Amino acid sequence: MNRIRHGYSRPRGFYWNSTLHAYRREWPIVDQRATAAIASAQEHGLAMVVADGQILLGAALVEETGERYVEAEIHRLEDNLLLAGNGSAEAEACYVKALEVADVQEARSLELRAAGDLARLWAEQDRRAEAQDLLAPVYGWFTEGFDTPDLG
Repeated sequence: MNRIRHGYSRPRGFYWNSTLHAYRREWPIVDQRATAAIASAQEHGLAMVVADGQILLGAALVEETGERYVEAEIHRLEDNLLLAGNGSAEAEACYVKALEVADVQEARSLELRAAGDLARLWAEQDRRAEAQDLLAPVYGWFTEGFDTPDLG
């Protein structure tokens, strides 16, 4: 990224790189690259790129903004909280909702996360065959990225 000197391309490159790492759940890298995008964009007076970088840093607040690109992830995380409080029936319903949203949005990475969490819940309930049937086709969508936390 240091070789790029173009005033717009450099901050945009940092931004898109941070977006990639957000989907991979590599939060320290997201923070680093989004911060670099913001700093570089501010140097060049690119308010839109500054805003994009700030949105990425504040991705956990998308529910308040109405942005829905991580809606499936929000449902999945809600499920995890419900499970922590022994609400497995409620959690299962939220996982199903997360799967539905991700499927409609064709958000395969988020669909994989929700399917993985629901499969783990079912496996804990001795529903291993159902878990396998759920997870296998979703996992099958992927042809690369097997070194990431979601697929590894």
